[in-house]
Amino acid sequence: MRWLVIAGPVSGYTFELFRHVRQEAGVDVCFVRAAWESSGAHAHDTFVAPDFPTLVWPGPSIRELRDFILYPAPDAVLVYGTFARLPIVVASLGLPPTVPVLFVADVNIADLSGQAWRTMFRAAAHRVLLGRATGALSLGLTNRLALEILGARRVLDAPFYAVDYSRFGEMGPLIPPTVDGRLSILLVARHVPEKNLVPFATAVARSPSLARNVHLVFVGDGPERPVLKQLVDGSPTLSADILGPLKPDRLGPLFRQAAALALPSAVEPWGNVVTEALGMGVPVVCSPAVGAGVSLAGLTQAVVVADDPSGEAMCKALARFVDRLHALREAARAAAPIVRARYDMRAAASRMLGAVQGLNSGSERPR
Repeated sequence: MRWLVIAGPVSGYTFELFRHVRQEAGVDVCFVRAAWESSGAHAHDTFVAPDFPTLVWPGPSIRELRDFILYPAPDAVLVYGTFARLPIVVASLGLPPTVPVLFVADVNIADLSGQAWRTMFRAAAHRVLLGRATGALSLGLTNRLALEILGARRVLDAPFYAVDYSRFGEMGPLIPPTVDGRLSILLVARHVPEKNLVPFATAVARSPSLARNVHLVFVGDGPERPVLKQLVDGSPTLSADILGPLKPDRLGPLFRQAAALALPSAVEPWGNVVTEALGMGVPVVCSPAVGAGVSLAGLTQAVVVADDPSGEAMCKALARFVDRLHALREAARAAAPIVRARYDMRAAASRMLGAVQGLNSGSERPR
């Protein structure tokens, strides 16, 4: 079997998932990547995988691109990307109609519900690709709703973001440790305006009860890191550490030390760190823009969703967490095996294989 993956930046998580697909079914996975995006916009987009055949395009000629795609013809094509520019070009290069094309995008219903004109424009643009696509893979509820609005003919329940939980070790203790008597709240995110880290930290500093009860631990990097550091250094009430970027294998101890993960993003199509935290038995406090948080709130009682992405709303949600600490920690530990069963690398690889095999056999349901 041969699968073709068409994408812009691809993270190390994605390469690892396809390694499991390859090991489980002997699938030969090839990548076509966009040259103008191949440098990676963020740290997690800079991974390379020399063990996969890859063509970076444009660069080669159209003929070379077509030959790479069609000879031999793939058994399945997976198109990655919320904004599918390269995929539309590639999908029109003569793939046989019998080859299933699966659209893979972490677009979130929250991204579409705010601006009607944007939703209409996106739907029109994606109908070109989705008209050819056999189906779309769905991460969860908010992703499924967005895909249906964008015109996907068939939505299959098969996560394409997955977590290697073995890198983190065991789940955290039932009673979380404290820092100077405060609960440790972990924030793992790029330091960019979309993540709302500065407004959230500012709101915590202004809340007397939260300032006394929580210690914020920031992991990540980005253009707002100096502003965040200035805020932490200049606030007499805010207790916080800024640790900078860390590799995944160093996050395990931080999950085990955290009372909760907080993700106050204004834009967060999915948020893989949420599935990481819940799989480690750590409850989550997030904004309604976080696709993973909203989707998994129905699966586990360990997610507290704020009313909106503002810092003040997130602070109220965090205060509700502090009031219900014991119950939420218990719920997180109870739900961890369920989350792992769905989003673990091996489980996700198996479901993705089942989705493709189901399409090839005419079935609509992945195993």
